[in-house]
Amino acid sequence: MSTISAFDVFVVGKCYRVLRPFLRGTRVVVGEILRFDSWYFSRYDEAYLYYFERIARGDIATWMLYPDELPSSWRDYFGEEESPR
Repeated sequence: MSTISAFDVFVVGKCYRVLRPFLRGTRVVVGEILRFDSWYFSRYDEAYLYYFERIARGDIATWMLYPDELPSSWRDYFGEEESPR
């Protein structure tokens, strides 16, 4: 199993725009702005779970990354944002 550092993937407090729907995790809308909050490794799912605040809705969205996936795959789903619109 590879080691993934959350700090190599997302920055706490930074905003990200959804580029395409997630295959795993919360259903989100393309173009939605999310603010990264935290992460943890789920032994149950055997995956890293990343938690985001949904800016427009004020609730939480999650995205999952498995240990055998490249951390850089987040760029397929998210674009960096300067601030919420």
